[in-house]
Amino acid sequence: MNLLFERKQKPGIVTLVPLQFGSGPLFTLWAKAEFTEDEYALLQKYRFNDALLIADDWLTMLQRSFRTSLIVGFVVWWLLFAFFSWAITTTLTMVAVVALTAVYYNELREHIYVRDLVHGRTFRCFSIVELVQKEDYLKGITAYLRQVLETAKHWDGREVVPIPTLTPQEAKALVAKVG
Repeated sequence: MNLLFERKQKPGIVTLVPLQFGSGPLFTLWAKAEFTEDEYALLQKYRFNDALLIADDWLTMLQRSFRTSLIVGFVVWWLLFAFFSWAITTTLTMVAVVALTAVYYNELREHIYVRDLVHGRTFRCFSIVELVQKEDYLKGITAYLRQVLETAKHWDGREVVPIPTLTPQEAKALVAKVG
């Protein structure tokens, strides 16, 4: 398995996704995992494409996306109201807000599915530091996925895992950690 990165930088003068006005450059990081034939066969066999590698607080991201869409929707409403009736303007604005919420959510989400790494995904970063952190983060979850695939090779067998006896101090530390 290999992990591919492609880095780009754009001027951040005005971008709607994510909503940003003149606050410096916007960095993008494209990431894709290359799988061997055996690894790809395991992905297909166990239907890993929809497996969630990293979950974020989806409700907070949805709220953030909705708030951003409302700001844009307010501007759209005033522009449309100059040409259409109140009912048509409000209906079109509501449709625009729902559509923009979906677009913003997809662009800003931190959820990372296996399919994101299979097909490649672009991540937006507001600084070079954030981009480097995202690269490191992606390396870690790709290593995790690699280990899951290695484990999947042996799922049909039986494994004996010896559990050693711990000293009293180690046992207390383990119980405190689990509890």
